[in-house]
Amino acid sequence: MGSKDGVLKVAAKRVGLSLDDYLSRIGDGLKWCHGCRAWKPSDQFGLDRTRTDGRSARCLACSRVSDPQRP
Repeated sequence: MGSKDGVLKVAAKRVGLSLDDYLSRIGDGLKWCHGCRAWKPSDQFGLDRTRTDGRSARCLACSRVSDPQRP
């Protein structure tokens, strides 16, 4: 398992940002949606206690599209 710094570097590279830009967006309360591939406010993500930030990887809109039975 990698270090926290290494994990952040990989995450920043995955979304095409420098580490400083990535951390700046996280600090501004934004989160990257893996579904629509866009930065959104973290309150637009459902809760997921298994993740380190406590929020789902996909925004609520993307989650509803993939599971139309969900309210």
